[in-house]
Amino acid sequence: MNIKNNIVKPQKPLKANINDYLYSDGYPTISEADSEEAIMNFLAGIKKDTGVTVPRNMV
Repeated sequence: MNIKNNIVKPQKPLKANINDYLYSDGYPTISEADSEEAIMNFLAGIKKDTGVTVPRNMV
């Protein structure tokens, strides 16, 4: 068995798609009907996963 030494990288850096977090099958995953704590935890999770800060007013 041989060890491969070449590293394959994408030509363009990958970019997180925030819409994947905000919508599931076209429906919002979180809304103003949720508690403020749930909304803030959701936004913190997006930042942790993607490094992107989503403003509170986008919910």
